Amino acid sequence: LSQLNYYVGRRATATGALSSASKYYQISTEQLLHRMKMDNYCLWDDQHYDFTLLLFQARVDVELALGNYETGLALAQTILNNAKSSDDKLSTHYEIARALGREDRHLESLHKYIDVLKQLKQYPSRHLKLHVMRLWMSLRPHLRPDRVVQILNLPLMTDSRAIMTLKLLIRSATRCRLCNHPTDFSFCVFKAIRLTLDHGLHEYSAIAFAFYGVIQATSGNQNAGTQLAEISQQVFEKTNGKALASWNSMLATMHIKGYSEMPTSSIESYNDAFRLGIEEGDFEAAFLSWQSGISLAFSSGYHLGSLVSTIDNVLKPARLLKMEFTVATVLISQRFFRRITGELPINWNEIEASVQSARRSTKKANANEVFKWIYHLTSNTFLCLYFKRYDSAHRLLSKCFELTDHNRSYSMLHNLKFCHGVAFAGLCRESQTKRLRNKCKRKLRGIIKQLKSLAQDRGVNGFHRCLILDAELVGLSNKSSISKVQWAYELAISIAIRTHHINDASWACEMAGDQFLDLGRNDLAQDYYSRAYVLYGEWGARGRQLYLEQCRSDYFDSENVEAARRAMRRERIIVDEIKPPGTKQASDNTNKDPALFEDQQTAMIELMLPPASKQLCDPFRRSAPVADDHSENVSILSDGT
Repeated sequence: LSQLNYYVGRRATATGALSSASKYYQISTEQLLHRMKMDNYCLWDDQHYDFTLLLFQARVDVELALGNYETGLALAQTILNNAKSSDDKLSTHYEIARALGREDRHLESLHKYIDVLKQLKQYPSRHLKLHVMRLWMSLRPHLRPDRVVQILNLPLMTDSRAIMTLKLLIRSATRCRLCNHPTDFSFCVFKAIRLTLDHGLHEYSAIAFAFYGVIQATSGNQNAGTQLAEISQQVFEKTNGKALASWNSMLATMHIKGYSEMPTSSIESYNDAFRLGIEEGDFEAAFLSWQSGISLAFSSGYHLGSLVSTIDNVLKPARLLKMEFTVATVLISQRFFRRITGELPINWNEIEASVQSARRSTKKANANEVFKWIYHLTSNTFLCLYFKRYDSAHRLLSKCFELTDHNRSYSMLHNLKFCHGVAFAGLCRESQTKRLRNKCKRKLRGIIKQLKSLAQDRGVNGFHRCLILDAELVGLSNKSSISKVQWAYELAISIAIRTHHINDASWACEMAGDQFLDLGRNDLAQDYYSRAYVLYGEWGARGRQLYLEQCRSDYFDSENVEAARRAMRRERIIVDEIKPPGTKQASDNTNKDPALFEDQQTAMIELMLPPASKQLCDPFRRSAPVADDHSENVSILSDGT
C-alpha cells in the first residue's frame, strides 16, 4: 500500500500537481512507518533501503519545490544521516543547493555546489585561473567554427556519475552568473564541455554550449554565439531534453538573439521558457524568464495596460509557491507600471529617500539581494527621467552600472545605456556653466558611440535609441540650425515608429518639444507636445499625459491634439504602425512580418553607413491632403479587435 501511494505521488508530480503529490508521499511514509512498528524492523535496513531512499528523495524534491524549505531540509538531513554511499547522498546535496537558489540564497547555493564538486575531485582547490587556461587550450581545437558542428555526432552520455557531475557544473555556472563570479563561471562551462566531449551528449550539455555562446557573444563574436545557440537547441532535440529547456531558451534570447531578432519572437521565446519551467517544476527559471520578458515588453512598446494585467496574473502563483524574491520584484514592476498609467500617485519623497539610501544600502547588499536592488533602482530611474529629475536619475544610474557590470543582456544593457544618455542630455540642458555642459556633451557622445558599436557588432535592435540621443546632441549644439535639429528628431521618431517602439517615439516627441522650447520655437514645441500626448495615450501612459497637462498646458490644447491625431491617422501611423506588439488587432500584421522586419533592419544599417535620405525623416507630414479612402482606416482604430 505504501508503494502504491508512492507511485500515485510520482504520477501527480509528473502532471505538476505538487500539493497532491506531497499528500500521497506523506501517506506513503506514514504507512511505511506503521508497518515498521508492526514488524519491528528498521526503516533504513537492507531489505527496505532502496524504496525508503526513493520515497524520501521524492518528498525532498516536492517539499522544496513547494517552498516548504524547513520540511524539505529536515527530510534531506535524514537522508544524509542514513545514506550508505556517497552516490546516494549526491542527489540530496544537489536538491539542497537547488532549494537554496530558489530561496534566492545564491551565494550559499554556489558554495554548496562547489563543495560537492570538490568531494568528487572535479573542482580545483587553488590556482583556478590556471585550470581555466588549461581547459580552454584543450578545447580550442574542438570549438572552432568549422568543427563545432561535429559535436552533434557524439553518442549519448550514459555514465551516471558523469551525468551528476555535469548537472552540478551547470547549476554551479548558473549561480556563478547570478553572483558575478566570472572565473568560476568560465571553469564550470569549460569543464562541462570537456566532460561532454569525453562522455557524450546530455541535455545539460546543451546549457554548456549556450553558456559558451553567451561568452562568445559578449566578447564581440556574435556569429559564433548565434551558431552555438543553434547547436544548443539541436543538442536538446537529440537528447529529448526537458529539464533545462527553459534555461536554454532564456539564455539564448536574453544574451544572443535579443539583439537582432524580432521583439515579438523574443517575447514568444520568453513565454515558452516560462511555460516549460512551470511544466518541469523549475520555477526559478520560469519566473526569471517572465521577468526578462516583461522588461523586454516594456522597452519594446507593449501596451501598459496589458503589462499590468499580466503582472496581476503572475502574482498569485508566485505567492502560492512562496517565492518571496519573485513576489517582491513583481510588486516593484506593478507599482512602476501603475505610476506611469496614472493609477498610483508618485511619492517623490519616498523616491528621493531611496536615492539617498541607494549607495549606503547597496554597499552592504550581498549576492542574494542584488537583483532585487536592480529592479528597484531601474524602475525609480525611469520615473526620475520621465519626470525630468535628471540629477537623481544620474545618481541611481551610477549604482545600477555598479551592480550590473557583468550583465550584457539586451534589455538591461540597452535600457541603462539609453537612460544614461537621456540623463546627460537633461543635465546639459539644465546646467548653467559651460564647463558642465561640455562635460555632459562629451559623456553623451561616448554613450552614442557605444550604442552604435553594439548595433554594428551584435544587432540593430534598439538603434532608434541611438538616433534619439543623436538628435538630443544635435539640439544641444550651438552650431545646429533649426532645420537640422528638426530633421534629426524626425528621423529618430520615424525609425522608432517603424519598429513599433511607441514608448520611445512618444518620449522623443516630448524631448523635441523641450528642445524647441529652449530654442524659442514655441510653434514647433506645440506641435511635438501634441504628438507626444497622442502617442502616450496609444501606449497607455495616462500618467505621462497628466504630466504634460500640468507642466506644458500653455503649449497645446484639445484642437492641437486632435490635429496631431488626425495627421497620424492620415499617414496610417496609429492604424498600421503604432499598435504595440502582441495585440490582436486586424491591422497589426506588419509587426509579425519577418520580411518587413528585415527591411527595417536593412534601413537602419544603411543609416549607420552613408547619410540617411531625408525621405525617411518626416512621418507626420502636415501638407499631404486628406484622401477620402482613408476614412476606413480610422474606423479600424476603434472597431478592430
